[in-house]
Amino acid sequence: MNPQTRLIVTRWAPFAGIAVTLALLLLIAPTKSPDRTSAFAGIGAGSDVTTTGATSGVAVTDVTGGTGSSTVEVPGAPGASLGSSGAGGGGGGSAPTASRASAPVPASAAAGVTGEDCTRRDILGGNTECKPLWSGQNGGATYKGVSGDSITVVYYLGKANEQVNAILRAGGAGASRAEVIHTIETYFAFFNKHMQTYGRTLDLVVFEGEADTGDTAAFRAEAVRIDQEIGAYMVFGAGNTDMIDELARRGIVCICGAQLPGEFHVERAPFVFGILADGDTTNKHISEYICKRLGPGGGVAEYAGPLIHPTIGGRDTPRRFGMSFPANNFGTPNAEDLEARLNACGIEIVRKNAYASDINTAGQQSTTSVQGSIAAKVTTVLCVCDPIAPVFGTQAASQQQYYPEWFQTGYLLQDAEFFGRLYDQTQWSHNFGISSLPVPIARSDAAFWKAYKSEDPDTDPPVGAELIYPALLVGFSGVERAGPHLDPATYRDAMYSIDVPSTDKHTVAFSYAPDDFGGIDDAREVWWDPSGVHPADGKPGTYRNVNDGKRYRPGEWPATKPGVFDPACDAAGSCGAAP
Repeated sequence: MNPQTRLIVTRWAPFAGIAVTLALLLLIAPTKSPDRTSAFAGIGAGSDVTTTGATSGVAVTDVTGGTGSSTVEVPGAPGASLGSSGAGGGGGGSAPTASRASAPVPASAAAGVTGEDCTRRDILGGNTECKPLWSGQNGGATYKGVSGDSITVVYYLGKANEQVNAILRAGGAGASRAEVIHTIETYFAFFNKHMQTYGRTLDLVVFEGEADTGDTAAFRAEAVRIDQEIGAYMVFGAGNTDMIDELARRGIVCICGAQLPGEFHVERAPFVFGILADGDTTNKHISEYICKRLGPGGGVAEYAGPLIHPTIGGRDTPRRFGMSFPANNFGTPNAEDLEARLNACGIEIVRKNAYASDINTAGQQSTTSVQGSIAAKVTTVLCVCDPIAPVFGTQAASQQQYYPEWFQTGYLLQDAEFFGRLYDQTQWSHNFGISSLPVPIARSDAAFWKAYKSEDPDTDPPVGAELIYPALLVGFSGVERAGPHLDPATYRDAMYSIDVPSTDKHTVAFSYAPDDFGGIDDAREVWWDPSGVHPADGKPGTYRNVNDGKRYRPGEWPATKPGVFDPACDAAGSCGAAP
């Protein structure tokens, strides 16, 4: 471990792997946040802060309750919006790139820029914007957690769950917690070296949490510690909505959460930014695909098993949709939003299964859920859920001789090959739909790999490193684009200036806006081939790409019949392409 890294150790787990970076997907507790008005409404999604100077502060009192009211000093920020023209471009393989060569220097960083350094293109790709060279005064302590020479940043690692880890190890993810921390440290070293941070170093504090799922008070208390004991400006890795809410209430930027409802982000703007599409964008893709492509009323269940179930019928059965989702602040609002969008085009959800986020009862819950789906004659299952839930759901379906269509929603990395291989393959061979992830490339060719190896050539990044890298890339990019005066207002405008177009099937469209705090904007059409060879690792089990992985933004999906389960539709311009 890097001796310069502070480590707040409250739990040590023997195994981590993907579980460490995906704990955020499993720790979204079924709680209700207290009624609130944003203490930082003056620097919300689209507003500005006007103060008397860079060192003056506006006292903002939070009276919303929770773990206690607090008065927070918000250091002065510019009175004018600093939004600049969009940056774009892909590069570096499967991770989003936050800038491109032709993008102008952000307005907030223009003063003091003396030139540029393009050496990071050797690692991040030739389309990457060059690093601006800068000299001057950075304003010193412009906000909490910021000084003249440092920015305090926390990477939150949730409490490990051994049952989840056992499932992940079976899939090949077996990195230790120490290896994961080393990976985080390695990326921080890389980005501190290759991103412009205006005389400051982003100082890493690894916080190992011990809050259990459902323990609202414990998650909020950990957010309080991050604020009061560590004094963080920014947090990565948090996933529990109570923790994220408390961080936002305290004016701490969070690159965290996963596909949370759009309203959740907007109400806490400008403090919570996601990497995957937010729930609203994801649901736009799902509903547009179903409403435009599956036929009037949803068509017939032609991609299900030959016999869905003896009490239901076969592939000529009219589709009847069921939805499964966790009963929490992530699942319930996202499921309700998706149902409303589908209802608008005449698609009814005939069965809704709201499950408890409890892996100890996941098996029994799945058995009960399948029984309910059979009784409701569901032919097509929509899983607005975490990537572990289908492990139990597909097993329970096979045990009850139930072979429906499993519509790929793209929620919480179900569309990643790693997880697809964990599911019952007889079931998942009927999985099709949308994926916001890019078509993968060989790990050794990807930017996350090259960045890691540039700092640590003697070891290889563990499985899961590709999930750590994008968030840090985006977080550091925001700091670079915010300029020397760093506070929530300049950081907000910097994040809005990120606008990455998809240049090919290996890159994603990526941007933020006042009404969109999720990163990825577009998606591709996929279907699961259990015997197909994955292009990146050469292992069996992969998502096949219709029309060579062509990506669509909301509103762009063609009204043609899906090209799934037909290898002849893999080629560019083939089945599924717009007329």
